[in-house]
Amino acid sequence: MRFSLFSQLVVWFSQTWGILMCLNIESAHIHSCQCLNDYLFTIRCELNMTSETRPHDALYWLEFYDEREPFVCVLTSQTDPWVCVMNLSTRVEGTFTDTNLFQISFNYSLHGNNNSFVLKNFYKPVDFIQPVPPSNLTLLWKPDEAVFHWLSGYDESIMLVSKLRYQLSIQRKGGVFEVESFETNMSVPVSTFAAYTDYTAHVRSVPHQIHYRGVWSHWGPAISWTTGPINETVSSATVWMALFVLPVILLFYFSYTRCKRCVLNPSPAPHIGDFKQCSIMLPEKVGDLLQREESLQIDNLIEEPNPAQLEKTNDVNDGSNHASFTGSPRSPSMLQSSVDSKVSMGSWTQTWMSAEKGSVTYSDEYCTLSYPISE
Repeated sequence: MRFSLFSQLVVWFSQTWGILMCLNIESAHIHSCQCLNDYLFTIRCELNMTSETRPHDALYWLEFYDEREPFVCVLTSQTDPWVCVMNLSTRVEGTFTDTNLFQISFNYSLHGNNNSFVLKNFYKPVDFIQPVPPSNLTLLWKPDEAVFHWLSGYDESIMLVSKLRYQLSIQRKGGVFEVESFETNMSVPVSTFAAYTDYTAHVRSVPHQIHYRGVWSHWGPAISWTTGPINETVSSATVWMALFVLPVILLFYFSYTRCKRCVLNPSPAPHIGDFKQCSIMLPEKVGDLLQREESLQIDNLIEEPNPAQLEKTNDVNDGSNHASFTGSPRSPSMLQSSVDSKVSMGSWTQTWMSAEKGSVTYSDEYCTLSYPISE
């Protein structure tokens, strides 16, 4: 009789204690609750329960309700926080979408007493995204830049991919270089790196916080390398200066060469060209000299007959009963009409040119006419 009474008291006490503990758990001793998803199939929740009277022999779990049956996620903990991971890949057909909505409730059981309360009435996966880490980070060296490329970790058909922002972190001893991009590739100038230095790089992603919201993903797999000698690239100012100076130098060089060829013809061949055009590009003194020489003309040409030649001519005229030849002022064209009285124009030209030693066209080696007089 006494034993049965004692047993009833123990059962009553345990039930009362369980109810009190459940009420204690329900009375706001869950300090925080955060549930993040990868926007594929997985939800991971962390709970911090700060009650000192929290029984460790109790069973805790979360239930996610939508239009389908509830999904159970059992909470486990070695130390704080309590964690549950729910993978729906085998229970649903597609990934999360923008329209998914869940109600999350906290459930516990202690000594056969079950209870639950709602943690979140409206949990939208689109607002609590922690993306999967980017993968396949590679590095390609170019002459003036280092190109990093990676994969988002998602299939390209998922709308979230185009709304991700990436952060590339390049670390070395004593310094960190970070840069962000919306593309899955990034170029870093070679001047950013020091020679003969060890580097490590990794990348992570985050939603753009407009329609898709969430937190940074974990860092993706890192790559490491050691730089060699860094070649300093030529600045753009130097390149533009070279492109401007080189044509100017070539212009002056070819102008000087052309003028030199016009003024001082090195070959014995007659000059073919226009001195007027050349004189425009010459200095003022040389141009004036050419203009003065161009103004020199022969108005009259008087031939003084050689006595020996005149005697021979008279003998011929006496035998043929023709009038004798007398010298008179004639032009070079009139000399051509006289029989056997042709004057060597080469000797005449040489005599005339010898008097012009001050001319830039004078030469001791040869002197020719550009247009020889036809017989």
